[in-house]
Amino acid sequence: MPLVARVVFRFILAPHRPDLRTVTTDDWTAQFIYRNFVAFGIVTGVAFFLNTQLGAIPSDDKDSLRFSIGLLLHAWIVYITWRARGGLTSMLLGEDTAQTSGLERMASWWPKVSMILVSLNWLTQQLLLANGVTTIPPAKALAGLVLVAAAPFLDTMLRGFVKHLVPKPKGTTAVALNAVEQIKFSYIRVGRVVLAAFIILAVGKLWGLSMGDFREGSLGQNVAANGVQFLLVIAAGYIVWEFVNLWVNNKLAEEQPADEQGEDVEAGGAGKSRLASVLPLIHMALQVTIVTITVLLAISQLGINIAPLLAGAGVLGLAIGFGAQTLVKDVVAGVFFLLDDAFRVGEFVDVGGTLGSIEQISIRSLRLRDATGPVHIVPYGEIAKLTNHSRDWVIMKLKFTVPFDTNLEKVRKIFKRIGQELMENPAHAENMLAPFKSQGVADVNDVGIVLRGKFTAKPGTQFTIRKDIYNKVQKAFDDNGIEFARKEVRVNMPGSENGNLSNEVNKQAISAAVAEAAEISDGKHK
Repeated sequence: MPLVARVVFRFILAPHRPDLRTVTTDDWTAQFIYRNFVAFGIVTGVAFFLNTQLGAIPSDDKDSLRFSIGLLLHAWIVYITWRARGGLTSMLLGEDTAQTSGLERMASWWPKVSMILVSLNWLTQQLLLANGVTTIPPAKALAGLVLVAAAPFLDTMLRGFVKHLVPKPKGTTAVALNAVEQIKFSYIRVGRVVLAAFIILAVGKLWGLSMGDFREGSLGQNVAANGVQFLLVIAAGYIVWEFVNLWVNNKLAEEQPADEQGEDVEAGGAGKSRLASVLPLIHMALQVTIVTITVLLAISQLGINIAPLLAGAGVLGLAIGFGAQTLVKDVVAGVFFLLDDAFRVGEFVDVGGTLGSIEQISIRSLRLRDATGPVHIVPYGEIAKLTNHSRDWVIMKLKFTVPFDTNLEKVRKIFKRIGQELMENPAHAENMLAPFKSQGVADVNDVGIVLRGKFTAKPGTQFTIRKDIYNKVQKAFDDNGIEFARKEVRVNMPGSENGNLSNEVNKQAISAAVAEAAEISDGKHK
């Protein structure tokens, strides 16, 4: 027993190696608990040995010796708990930075509750022995009490193990961090279910109970057996639920880094991966399936016939299918859209003239966020055509109007130089897939020559690159004496070649001509 106590408490507390400690506490508490429980194991082992050698001792002396040893062991546990109450509280709190008020209260009063439970256990044993009840040996009752009292500390140790199982986040966005946090909570919840089952079975074994005792027979036995089976089904369903959560969150944590594209990405940026977009729907479907199967199996364990329930559910589903054909159409259309990988969460799409970034994909509709803020809900069944602006790459074409006498070759070289500068700029090098370059003359109008340039970039980054191109082109034109073309109104008046434009009649004629030209130009724009 002292060897077992030494191994167990050395493994948990690591009294001389704080870096290997599985619980959160100070060195003094770890060393104090370790020394005392090793000594406690020695005394308990000696007591158990002496118990087998008490055959020749008179009954009164035997009872007196058992009373003294039992009192010593219980008082010793109370003493250890009282002296190490501060360290025990820190163990219960663990290393979590955000502590709930419930956990803080439980951590503060659990050492006191443990001392009360130990004292009540000793008093109960003495009352039972005084009345001749010896069914449950005192040693087993004490072991069961120790298991129950140590449950919170086992939970803290479980949380210490879990922190080594949780993967490090591969992304820095909120979804990735939340996925890793949910993985940790899922591990903790599964571990708590297993820990609770172990404690219940161990305490039951110490008290002389086992699963084989819950057999069908009388009414009371049937209720007990059905209740145990009901709880087992619920526990199994809950564990499956948590394993599904673990799988989904692990996938989300892996896929999230592809969604990180910097703060300069505007509407139209590349969305999440296909798996990260579809996973929430798969997760929801699996959860509904698990809850349905678990509830049906749990009800059947209570002796209720579930065949009528299944038949009624089938009839209800058929009635819903006939009565809600639009809903069925939306769901079926959504399934085929997802199979075709037509869109993903975060992508910028045009659905029949409705533009926006996809915020959420549900079972029957898309949720689009417009660039100006409004939210559009589009059912899948109403989507006749969908244009995705965020898939793979995007080509941005820019137009510049220059006067008729501009040197076009000079402009072409300016555009080429600007494209090279942007490709060498660290802020744009990864986002530009093809450099900015001139495409020559695109049109000629009554103002000047329309030149066009283009570049290829990752979706969502083209707007920032376009802004820098406009700034660089304007500066380069100023440095090279090139002006942008602007609309002008030229009026030829008789006698203007002699500079005779100062009389009032000519001024009125010029004003009228300018007004007429402005009206004609405005009419063309309208």
